[in-house]
Amino acid sequence: MTVRRATEADTPAILSMMHAMHVDGSFADVPISEEACLETLRGLTGDNGIILVAEGEQGLYGFLLAQCFPYFFSRAKMVADLAVWLNKDHRGGITAVRMLSALSQWAALVGAREIYLGVSHNVDPERVGALYERSGYTRLGGIYKKEL
Repeated sequence: MTVRRATEADTPAILSMMHAMHVDGSFADVPISEEACLETLRGLTGDNGIILVAEGEQGLYGFLLAQCFPYFFSRAKMVADLAVWLNKDHRGGITAVRMLSALSQWAALVGAREIYLGVSHNVDPERVGALYERSGYTRLGGIYKKEL
């Protein structure tokens, strides 16, 4: 298993996983747009963002999308995730830990002060939160949703 930065050639597999994530989670009722997905991926380049992928013998099976930007009140930078996804048959192993480690390395490299991770997908949120805490993250607040 390898965690690495995505390349252009990974785009079809990442799109496929984005579709699987969409169907499986709390955003399933929101229409998915492949064009919007591609725009998001294109925007995560250089120091502005990162796309990490998990790759095994059978190909890609996970991704992490994150962006780096200044706090709204400062020139200091932070990193926040947009999505973290592992195919169902690869959850519970070491892959997520390795992805978080790679994210931390990149965040330090681009000069971020902190990393913020959300758990909004609602797939095993307690388990995901526990993983984040074991990886050095502190629970901070919560996410609230109101449908319109």
